[in-house]
Amino acid sequence: MRATLLMLGVLTAAAISSSSHPRPALLRLRGGGPTASLPRPIEKKIESDNGATLQALLEDGTIDAASMTESGSSALHVACKHGAIACTELLLAQQGISANSARGDGVTPMMLAAQNGHAACLQRLLDAGAGVNQQQAEGSAALHYATRHGQAACLAALLQARRVDVNIARVDGLTACMIASYEGQQECLSLLLAAKADTRREALEARVTALHFACGRGHAGCVATLLQANAPYEQAATGGATPLHTCVEAGQGGWPPR
Repeated sequence: MRATLLMLGVLTAAAISSSSHPRPALLRLRGGGPTASLPRPIEKKIESDNGATLQALLEDGTIDAASMTESGSSALHVACKHGAIACTELLLAQQGISANSARGDGVTPMMLAAQNGHAACLQRLLDAGAGVNQQQAEGSAALHYATRHGQAACLAALLQARRVDVNIARVDGLTACMIASYEGQQECLSLLLAAKADTRREALEARVTALHFACGRGHAGCVATLLQANAPYEQAATGGATPLHTCVEAGQGGWPPR
């Protein structure tokens, strides 16, 4: 049982943290050829939401909507990461631009908007047809990014999108509900549970649930929220550890009242 708890701690610390720190991207959009560069001075103009300058640069051909930074981000990625709504709208209006454009690591503008709490940019992307369930290389979707960073407004917008999969899982099985439980993001957890997130889902080699994560990390508020949603408190992970075992072994000192 202790081996299961140790596995839980080691695997989750590495796995969850990787969802918002993707590897450096290739200098191209997925499926595309080489593109024009996006110099740092122009990138800074986009970051500051200087729409007039961006418009002029697009019109004179200095850059195009597919131009990329040295790290592999398109102009749309930069705009959405920094909440530059005027530049976001301008870029989405360009011929041939896709709201689903992905870096070499699969990260989309929507994921960056969700991670950084830019709900206006996120909504504009949704309106332009961005795929709410699109996943990057490790399987994280925008739901994972918003939840990991406690961006409740962005999460709420995503959960209202058509065809959103509230239980979409990364390649390691982690759902947004599990990440909220691990990180102690109680507001996000409540939103996910209201959207019918499945608390019985298991992840990692240890086959742990959201309640295991909350207990192991000592997030009493999340534990209480999960129990109120009838999360399975007797569901055992690999090796037989229940959430209560996880709570005790992690030294969290007890079990909140059901």
